[in-house]
Amino acid sequence: KRNGTVTSAEDILQYVEFLREQANLGVTPPIELGRVYTKFNIPDPERVALPNQQGLLINPERGTILINENDRETRQRFTEAHELVELLFSALPSGRGWAARRIGPFKPSVKERLCNEGAAELLMPRVAFLPRVREVGISFQSGRQLASEYAVSTTSALVQMSRVGPGRHAVVLWRM
Repeated sequence: KRNGTVTSAEDILQYVEFLREQANLGVTPPIELGRVYTKFNIPDPERVALPNQQGLLINPERGTILINENDRETRQRFTEAHELVELLFSALPSGRGWAARRIGPFKPSVKERLCNEGAAELLMPRVAFLPRVREVGISFQSGRQLASEYAVSTTSALVQMSRVGPGRHAVVLWRM
């Protein structure tokens, strides 16, 4: 209600700033997501086995979130932040007819990307993260260091580093 409907990535960042402000989070790592749950009377996420999934927002009205108990703690934190952004999308109207899979003006793949960007901003606020990136430089080792400081995975730190850091960068993951 305060900022209007969501139509862009900037609106997601504004929502994250709203969460941070309301929960009195600040930007000093690691960000304590429990303060968001407390401020908005959202129950703590439940840890359960979720095959092939990291998390689920199962009841947006109550804020019921399930997190895959088999994921690493840093992955669980990122998933929690992602699901907090999903709460915003759950308040948007769904499309109709041929656009029935859209949430607000967004295709599902775009919505997921925006949730990830919002989660990264919530856990690694650029106002604090960017100065650290400038200080330590952009490298794999820096990503590991920042991941430890912000209690996120190395992958999350590297992606946020490449997104907000100076210059042009890409993160490429290989799996055997």
